[in-house]
Amino acid sequence: MSKHAPKAENRRTVFDPFPVAALRLLLLTGCRLREVLHLKWDYVDFERGIVFLPDSKTGRKPVVLNAPALAVLADLPRVGPYVVPSDDPTRPQHDLKKIWAAVSRRASLSGVRLHDLRHTFASIGAAGGLGLPIIGKLLGHSQAATTARGMRTSMPTHFVVPRIGLRRRLSTHRKAGLRARSSPSGGTLSSSDP
Repeated sequence: MSKHAPKAENRRTVFDPFPVAALRLLLLTGCRLREVLHLKWDYVDFERGIVFLPDSKTGRKPVVLNAPALAVLADLPRVGPYVVPSDDPTRPQHDLKKIWAAVSRRASLSGVRLHDLRHTFASIGAAGGLGLPIIGKLLGHSQAATTARGMRTSMPTHFVVPRIGLRRRLSTHRKAGLRARSSPSGGTLSSSDP
């Protein structure tokens, strides 16, 4: 190896844009792996910002696309009927094992599965204040219990605990007629009387 070669940690691996786009869509849409890999351009409605999946695990399913997901799709070249084609453009990509192994290794995500990107999508929604019924609808769950079960095992506590503490503190302060004033130290309490 040349003395001018980059160190191992500074080397870059270049992947085909289609598997990269598939990973991004998994994270940005909460879709299942097969829903992304078998996605056809005919299912994408750019004007309305929706993907209509004719046959997902739970039947027909509309997927509302956020701006980043729309940008991922808009940036992809159309080389066949599938959004994420294989080497044969008439067939879908078979899997994402190679790229996911490389990405998860590089990002130190040992033990994180591709399906965990779906859980991450749901957890971000919950951390943003979305209720389980809305998250379930976004994921295409037909049963609310499915969403609750998935959230119970995947919701990161570092997102939840501060929100619970903040809501509890503000609720208690309102009942006591106190209000919080912001300060560099995180806020002080004062009476609501002037």
